[in-house]
Amino acid sequence: MTYSRVVAALLVMALSACDVPLPGENGGALSGSAGNVEFILVPQTPVVQGANDFSMTLVDVHTLEPLTGAKITLQTTMPETSRHTSEGVVQERTAGSYLLRGIVFDEPGDWAVRVHVKDAGITDEVEFPFNVP
Repeated sequence: MTYSRVVAALLVMALSACDVPLPGENGGALSGSAGNVEFILVPQTPVVQGANDFSMTLVDVHTLEPLTGAKITLQTTMPETSRHTSEGVVQERTAGSYLLRGIVFDEPGDWAVRVHVKDAGITDEVEFPFNVP
């Protein structure tokens, strides 16, 4: 088992114990497509039509250190229609912990929040699926 898979497994177990939703259930923990970053995204409240806030934690899977001061870009889309909404505001709270504010889902249905991270030579991205009632 690779190091990053062990880290991912431990994060998923920790999140399960904390009653945090797993991937596919409106948030959770996912590894980035490049395998450099572990993303943990949790809605502050149940996801609704309109503006939503999320907590996000970023971990470098190679060092197991939090990613601090990362440049983060967000894109919210409705995959079936390629619609985009506002990108929201990112605010770092503590080392590796970020608050994403004002993520807008302007109609019910299946949405995706794509997060792109760049930090000191590390780049990665992930897409979290959300179902908005």
